[in-house]
Parts: sequence; structure tokens; C-alpha cells
Amino acid sequence: DKNGDKVFPYFISYLLPPGISGLVVAAMLAAAMSSIDSGVNSITAVIERDFLHRFGRLPSDPRVQARWAKILAFVIGAVIVLGSSFMGSVPGNIWAVSKKTSGLLMTPMFGLFFFAFWQFFLKDYHYMKCAV
Repeated sequence: DKNGDKVFPYFISYLLPPGISGLVVAAMLAAAMSSIDSGVNSITAVIERDFLHRFGRLPSDPRVQARWAKILAFVIGAVIVLGSSFMGSVPGNIWAVSKKTSGLLMTPMFGLFFFAFWQFFLKDYHYMKCAV
């Protein structure tokens, strides 16, 4: 039911005083921006270090590395914005969609973390099986 997503905006619009509602909206936007930029920065660092640096594609000049990081962050941010524009077509409210998404990601993450405990005993192909 999508009516659950309309309760909080209704509460902010009609039941809070104008100054307090502005502070609540500003706090929500700040929290969202903080979470998104942390994710973008971590994804950029993973791509830069684990892929570009490992395979010798990252230049040795720090200024060029910084430029690559900025380009990667921009591309990742653009992908996130484009992906979020399709969230309106996903059926269900935000709680149901969040539960489905986290359920899809928890099992593979558990497998990778579980194999990390046994990294000295397992071979590379075991990790590939887990990732697939």
C-alpha cells in the first residue's frame, strides 16, 4: 500500500509549524546527501584501488589520480541519479522495496564475509564460486 509513504509528508506539511518543518526537511536532505556521498566515495575508492591500481591502469601522478577519482565519482553519481529516477515504477512502498533490496544483497554479502574468515585455507576459485 503506497498510503504509508504519504503519512510523513502530510505530518510535515500540516501538523508542524513552518520553521520546524523547514528544519526537518533540511535535516532529511542533509542525511540523504551524507549517505549518498559516502557511498559514492567508497565505490570510487574501491574501483580506483581494487581495479585500476591492481591492473596497472592508474597513473602514478597524484594530480591525474585525483582527476580520475573526480571523473569516477561523477559517473557513479550520474548512474545513481538515473537509477533513482526509475524508483517510481517499482511497486510497493519504500519499506517493502527496502526489505526486498536488502534481502537480495544479504546472502551474497554473507558468503563473501564467511569466505574472508577462511582466506588462508581456500583457493581463488572458491571465491569466484561464492561471488557467482
